[in-house]
Amino acid sequence: MFEICSEVKAQEFVEKGFKGKDIGEQMFLKRVALVKDYCKTLTQSEVDNSENETPAQI
Repeated sequence: MFEICSEVKAQEFVEKGFKGKDIGEQMFLKRVALVKDYCKTLTQSEVDNSENETPAQI
């Protein structure tokens, strides 16, 4: 997820006409959308670690 989020660059939003704190807000929204899309590709066992013999330590 870090790699996905680190690909979001401010320049994209500057070119779209955003300024100041609006750039940061748009970057945040895009990162959230990218993470949501990524999470849709995960299997349930990847999310809850159910295939592991030992439950995940939280």
